[in-house]
Amino acid sequence: IRDSLSTDLEAVEKLYLSSELPPCFQIMPHVQPAGLDDALAARSYRKEGESLVQCCDLEGSEAPGDVELSDRPSAGWLAQLSAGGNPAVGAAKAAILARAEGPKVYAALGPEAAPKAIGIGLRAGDTAWVNSMYTRPDVRGQGLAGRILAAIAHWSLEAGLSRLYLQVEKDNSPARHLYERFGFRPLYPYHSRCLAPSSASRCGAGENAGRMAGENAGRMAGESAGRMAGESAEC
Repeated sequence: IRDSLSTDLEAVEKLYLSSELPPCFQIMPHVQPAGLDDALAARSYRKEGESLVQCCDLEGSEAPGDVELSDRPSAGWLAQLSAGGNPAVGAAKAAILARAEGPKVYAALGPEAAPKAIGIGLRAGDTAWVNSMYTRPDVRGQGLAGRILAAIAHWSLEAGLSRLYLQVEKDNSPARHLYERFGFRPLYPYHSRCLAPSSASRCGAGENAGRMAGENAGRMAGESAGRMAGESAEC
């Protein structure tokens, strides 16, 4: 089995490196082949983005009156999506969200041009996912993220949904505390394994290894939106 796995990994690396892309794997307990995580670690793949998938059962609640809901993001909402980070990454996140199928709701609290807090709810079957929770640093600690979350939960209930899901980075303590108070419980952890630039060079990336490292960081940040994460929330 070990020889077969090594052969498969070499084929994946060859495919990615031939396109000058850094090989990355997402590791989940219920989908990974036996020994994959250990095999990737032995091949110098770095462990990144340790996160938790969580869910809560929805119950009746009042919708916060100060949270604006829309089926399209405002310019201010999009600006906050990349606040404090790379605008290109924010644009990539926005494009991923726009392509997401099914009903969605963009939630914002505060001035339209510069919301204090944002988030999005996306319907998937009979459940909803929370994504892109963000609160401006200058107004954190005021419970704004909780009001955004409550508004998305109310929208989900109005749509006849019974359960809410999200993903949160393992070391994001403020967000995890918020979600715990709201009734979220952990389902399972996951993380990524990405090939380090030095190892990529040994595998054949050569002078492109440094550029690939930058592409890897940007790609991983952009994909965080597609993973339906509530990773930037603050209470």
